[in-house]
Amino acid sequence: MSRNEVDVDEQDDPGAATVLLDVPVDSRSLRLLRLAAADAAATAGHDVDRVETSRLVMDELASVLLGTGGKGRMRISITRADGGVLVFEGSLSEPPGAAVELDFIVRELLDASIGRPAWSFDDGEGGPRFRAEIAPRRAA
Repeated sequence: MSRNEVDVDEQDDPGAATVLLDVPVDSRSLRLLRLAAADAAATAGHDVDRVETSRLVMDELASVLLGTGGKGRMRISITRADGGVLVFEGSLSEPPGAAVELDFIVRELLDASIGRPAWSFDDGEGGPRFRAEIAPRRAA
């Protein structure tokens, strides 16, 4: 098994950064992905609820990629965009042999956590891909 790779790309804007994770399609990779999601949310100034939401969204979407039974690697990026919005994107290095469907419960959980259109899942050419945006809570 190859090692996990983490790369941080600080762009021209010091408030914007992208963390790239390239990890095996293995359930043991979930711990690193959850930690990276929670750390990105905390670093971006999200409150405790949004930190937990970030961890939960990463967990659910990465679990879908794991459920494909693929043998390649998961490629996940977490980008801190304007206003502290976090953008999670993920795909597999090798497309699985069969189509991938999001379970009804996962869809409901994502809708309740961040709502549509803040997340998307596509199982088109090249295999499954996900994208989710998590904005910090607005002060009342």
